[in-house]
Order: sequence, then C-alpha cells, then structure tokens
Amino acid sequence: MPDYMDDGSEVDLTSLDPFRNLSIAFVDLLGALGENNLQSLSLNLGCCVSSEILKNKNYWIGRQENIRSISLLTDGGCPTFASDHFDCLKGFVKNQTGARRPRTLVLDLIEWETAKGGWSQQTGMPDNFFATEVLGIESDRNEVLFQTLETLQLVGVAFAPFANEFVHSFNMMNLSTLQLRNCPSSLELLGALLEQGVTLKLKSFELVIDWECLHNYRYRVYEQALTEVIVRFLASFQGLEDLFLLLTKPVEWHLIANSIVNHQSTLKRLVLHDRDRPENEVVDGGIPWQNSEELLSHSPRLSCFGTSGPVSEMESAFAQLPVKPKCRILHIKMSWIDHHKKFEEELLNGPGDTDLLNSGSGGKFLTYPRTETLNEAVGLTIQKPHVCHHGCSKKFFHLAFEGSNGGELIFDEAFGLTKQNPQISTRTKRIANGSDFSGAAQALLKFARWAFSSEGIPELRILAWGDFSHDGRWGESNVILCRDQSLEPTGTNFRRLRDSDLNYWDMIDDNMDMLSACSPDHVLWTEYWHS
Repeated sequence: MPDYMDDGSEVDLTSLDPFRNLSIAFVDLLGALGENNLQSLSLNLGCCVSSEILKNKNYWIGRQENIRSISLLTDGGCPTFASDHFDCLKGFVKNQTGARRPRTLVLDLIEWETAKGGWSQQTGMPDNFFATEVLGIESDRNEVLFQTLETLQLVGVAFAPFANEFVHSFNMMNLSTLQLRNCPSSLELLGALLEQGVTLKLKSFELVIDWECLHNYRYRVYEQALTEVIVRFLASFQGLEDLFLLLTKPVEWHLIANSIVNHQSTLKRLVLHDRDRPENEVVDGGIPWQNSEELLSHSPRLSCFGTSGPVSEMESAFAQLPVKPKCRILHIKMSWIDHHKKFEEELLNGPGDTDLLNSGSGGKFLTYPRTETLNEAVGLTIQKPHVCHHGCSKKFFHLAFEGSNGGELIFDEAFGLTKQNPQISTRTKRIANGSDFSGAAQALLKFARWAFSSEGIPELRILAWGDFSHDGRWGESNVILCRDQSLEPTGTNFRRLRDSDLNYWDMIDDNMDMLSACSPDHVLWTEYWHS
C-alpha cells in the first residue's frame, strides 16, 4: 500500500478510479460534440472497459444520427461483455434512422467460442446470441438492417443457423468490400450468397480460415467443402480488384487459382497464404500458386502480390513463369507467431536463458539467437556474387562490428555488404526493423538479388518480408527492401527502406491494408489472451 494511504487518513477511493474519471471526461467530450456532428465511432473494448464509460451510449445513439462508420472490438473474456459491450450496436439497429446511414461496419469478436462463453455466463445460451440477441434476427425473416452499408469486416462472428438472414441483414448483395476473418460457418454464408442468384458487386474480398475455425464447420466432409464453395463463389461473379485469402489445408489451391482467373482483367492486389499442419503444428505452407502459372502471368493490372512459401524456393518458382508479373510490391509472408510459439516452447523446455527475452520490448517478444546480423542503421547493398570456377561453395568468413552508431558489416565473397550512412529511423523501424540476417534471411538476400535484377521481376519496387499485421506487432523481425538504381555502379540496385524514401512510403501507406491482410493471429496478443 502506498505511504499516503497508510497514514490513517480517509481516502476518497473514487479519486483513484481511472475509469470513473475517464467516464466523466467522456461525458463532457460527447456533450461538446453537438447533435449529429459525429461521423465515425470506434469502440475498442478489448481492455475490459468499465461499464461506467459504456453507460453513456445514449449520447451517440440518440443525438448522433449521421454516423457513417462504426467499429466495435470486444472481448468475451471481459466481465461487462454481455450486458454492456453490444448496447451501442443494439441501439443503432433499433434506431432505424441511425441504422440506415452507416457505410462501414467493423465487428471484431476476437474468437467466437470465447465470445459465446462470455455471453452465456450472464444471459444464457441462444442458438446464436449475436444474431438473435444483438441484431434481433429472426429465422426466415429477411430484413435489411444496414441499408447503405458498403464495407463490412467481421472477425470471429458465427453465422449458423442464420446464414441466409445475415446475408440480408448486412445488405451483402450490394457490398463493395467484404472481409471474413475466422468466422465459423463462413462457407455457409458464401453458400447463402450463391443461393441468392444475384451478381455480387464486390471489389474487395478477404477470407481467412485457420485450423481451429475450419474445424468448427458443420460440414461432415470439410476437405471437399472448403475448396468447392470458395471456387463456386469466386466463379460466380467478376470484377474483384482485391483478393486476400488465408486458407488451411486440406485445400486445392490450383482449383482456387483457376477460379481467380475469372477476375484477371480487374485484379490489382492479390494475397495467397497457405497454412499447413505437417506435424500437428499449424505453420506456413508451400507456394500456393506454383502450379497455376497463368494466374500471375496473365493478370495485366496486378501491382501488389503477397504469397506464403519458403523464400529459398521463390526464385525458381518465379523464374518458371512464362511471363513475369508486373507487380511493384511483392510481399513474402512469414507468420512470426509460429516462430514465437516454437521458440517459447524451446525456451520453457530448455535450461532457460532470461537473456533471450527482448528487454527492449518489455519482455513481450522473444528474440532469437543471432549469428550474422546487420545493424538497423545500415543501408544494405549486395554486390555481384563472386564466380567460383572450381565448383566450391563460398561461405561467410568475416564479420566486422563498428558499434551501434557506426553500423554493422558482413563481408564475404558471395555477398559484399557495403556500409552507408545511418538513415533508417523511427518510421521504418516501427514496421520493419529486422536485423537478423541468418538462416532464412540469407535466402531472402539471395532472392532479392535475383528479383531486382534484369532477369527478375522488372517492375518490382518494394520487396517486403514478414508479418505486417496489427500495427507493427512483429516489426522487430520484418524486412523491407527497395529498388535504388543509383547503386548500380556498386553491382546491385536495391537496399533497405529509409524514412526519407517518400515515394516508396506513399506506396506502402496506400497498400498497408494489403501487407497486413490475412493475419494468422488475433488483434489481442494471443499469449496473454488465452492465459
């Protein structure tokens, strides 16, 4: 107990409650907004926000009828989950004037089973609490709740047994953007859309189905249903500009790729992320498009492409394409959550070295043992490889370190890395601060040398490697390389991204949603969320 509370004097405990003070300030803020001035409302309740704050919902339900965008992030593990977290959304649904106006709706329940458990602890268990209790959906009643909705993102929302009713409630036949991330019974929803017999107007579609979500489906033969429904859905309409897919085996990627061809003339951004379970552990799989060369070779507008798969196999996969893709951004996806889990298990099962915890991140992230490294303040340049005429294999033989201010250099006869002025600072470090250039990252450098060369991907400007989801959560491990023609006299034409690369940053800002799409983990830190 603090000293000031141990002197025998009475303490006003309400003054120590931050939520009460925040609630008072919140009421003052809402009152100052003025009637019908609020256009965007975002409620992030993942930190178990007190009901003292949520009870002020009437300020925006009754007085704010011009809201165009609603975002609700809610955690079923919070004690106020059932009674308070959905009151605002329920109010909008009941308020017909308000419900007609939103154009964007984002609902993130984190994970359906946890949300369902949080609701049932206080109110009992209906067939689908979100459909019946929050939205007021009734079976066989096709009522449009959000009439002007254009963009819909749903995370951890189950649709069964009301898939058809959900289609109408959210006006899905007229959406331009639909994102479904780990929503149980997503296949049933897509099937319900197919049954409408209406040509969809979608320009952007994201579908994420991880292992746990896949096995919540009610399909008896989910292996066949997964591929079949997605293929039928993508083949049922044309005009997609963005398509982001994270799918877990068993899935037949070549059939899905063939259905994507239906959108080739309009497709601008594509992400294909394969997840596999080879040894009962969910990890990134192979290259999902490797047997579907036509998909990349004949997509004239494709400017951004993201793919999973071993980076060591990327050069051969791209080299086999009859026509190189015209993408300006290439993202090789790495699910760092897998490496974190694996390293954490090794740490717990091993002798235990507390030095392996990254103190700079407050112990939140684990740092892997490093061998060859590049300091984050060094611009990276790779020279032409040394030609060995005797069939020998040259390895790294010298590592020189000049201090954190001077930078870090690796010299070898295969990859000469030359030092440049420190120009990588806050902005770049936040999303791409990877400095471990051992193991797979060495394969990345080899692939980058080919990709930026005249034999590689001719229009490539940015090569991203890693996981850029959740606002830089894995920034310590990510790497972004960019083309720099001024370096050609040194024998190469690429380097690491800098804060001063404004043109490249414009490209990244415009496409950060693509780089962060298809995340394999939740927005709330999984390690602590399940504990």
